[in-house]
Amino acid sequence: MHYGDLGKRIVAFIFDGLILSFVYSIVFYVYAYLTYWPFGYFWYSWYKWVPFVSIVFPLISLFYFMLMEGGGWHATVGKKIMGLYVGDAHGRGINYSVAILRYIGRILSSLMLGIGYIMGFFDSRKQCLHDMLAKTYVYTEIPHGHVYNGNPVYGTAGYNAYGGQPQLIGVSGSLAGVAYPVTSGGLLIGRDPVSCQVVIPSAQTKVSRTHCYLTYNAVSGMFVLNDRNSSGGTFLANGKRVYYGQPAALRRGDRFYLATVNTMFEVR
Repeated sequence: MHYGDLGKRIVAFIFDGLILSFVYSIVFYVYAYLTYWPFGYFWYSWYKWVPFVSIVFPLISLFYFMLMEGGGWHATVGKKIMGLYVGDAHGRGINYSVAILRYIGRILSSLMLGIGYIMGFFDSRKQCLHDMLAKTYVYTEIPHGHVYNGNPVYGTAGYNAYGGQPQLIGVSGSLAGVAYPVTSGGLLIGRDPVSCQVVIPSAQTKVSRTHCYLTYNAVSGMFVLNDRNSSGGTFLANGKRVYYGQPAALRRGDRFYLATVNTMFEVR
């Protein structure tokens, strides 16, 4: 999947900051008008309005990020403008509860002198501290309507989005319809959300944490499937097992599955 560029995320952060600042200003001045008019007296009563600000402003931010990132856009206004969205390890948009957890993580990222945000510059998946805590990722958004075999494609790895680039596409199970570009670094498949580029849900215990590894040979035009000594086994579509240390060559259109046929993939 394509993780969101940190430069774009910074611009999105600025957009969101401007929007929230505008809302803060309105709330601030309305509160001042209704409570401490004339306004000059308001500034001398800072010990009265500071508690209000310190409670209400964070609540406004919480609802903003929760509703925007947990809602249908899965993105704040700033992220939407920059073509980004927040998703889980499979590229699917997050819900409200995860959005709340992510916002709490943002507070921690800020309290640590911004180190939580700086961490994103040194992470291969561009995860900041709050992303790691909420197990979320910021992706580059693809146009709506990308489908594969009638299934919606999540994240950036849409079947139509990569044209002739080598891809791995989920055929059955929770990743059905999800496509991943097979880059020069290959794809590690399994349940480990840290190590794997294709993450299988943890509930599927028959799949190992690092189950198998898929690469593409541009010279031969073939995919190479390597089992990682998995407990449940890696199998070709015909049921033939791919053993550890004995890689299998796949052509575009070939399929394989992990442990059971309910976790089937196709290479394209």
